[in-house]
Amino acid sequence: MNDNQDAHWQKRRSYRPPDTPAARAFATPKLDWLCEKLAIDHSSSVLDVGAGNGMFTYWWAQRVREVVGIELSTNMIEQSPVREYLRQGNALELPFEDNSFDVAFAGNLLHHLVRPEKALLEMARVSRGRIALCEGNRNHLPMAAFGVSSRVCRGLLSYSERTLESLVRTTGIDVVEVTCQGYVYENRSPTFTLPASRALEGRLSGGAYLLLAGYTTSSVTRDVGQQNDADQSHTLPRQTPQQLPT
Repeated sequence: MNDNQDAHWQKRRSYRPPDTPAARAFATPKLDWLCEKLAIDHSSSVLDVGAGNGMFTYWWAQRVREVVGIELSTNMIEQSPVREYLRQGNALELPFEDNSFDVAFAGNLLHHLVRPEKALLEMARVSRGRIALCEGNRNHLPMAAFGVSSRVCRGLLSYSERTLESLVRTTGIDVVEVTCQGYVYENRSPTFTLPASRALEGRLSGGAYLLLAGYTTSSVTRDVGQQNDADQSHTLPRQTPQQLPT
């Protein structure tokens, strides 16, 4: 992340809260797909890298055993209604030991980074095997137009199904599947448009966002349909993430 990016997130004052109907319509279909492809369930632990104000972190917390969101901007954390799940940290130097989480996830982070491969390598290091990504899709015309008009988000113009998969493979992560999904935009879809957006998602292929499910090459949990010993141990070394409230 360059100085312009950092300054933008430190001064931003308006961001859609994660617990709204539009946020639910945006986040939950993406997590549904990732959970299916990577056999993520209520016993899993998830690290949400570049969590922002907790848009995805909030919805991960509804379905997994524990979740931690790492966010560089103290401003975004202070604005978040789910600060209990968030902690300040750098995606390029994650403050956890190797193999600390079942899943490492990044939602709409990579296009903000000058060297996204470094974040992917850190995610692979702290994950016990599963890698989950969401990024803007440059081949979706409204998303591409947004990328052209937004200096902060212009990096999303680098990402298509092919380029995202290629980037991930260069870091040694094995890709299970990449897909396009979603006609609800993270911060720009008004609530009254949700029924029409859901209808489009049910009828049209493609979408505004790219989803990628993968495994680190050192993972022994290759078969996503078999999870007999995928969750034998969930004890996190040294820096233990915050337990979800009951």
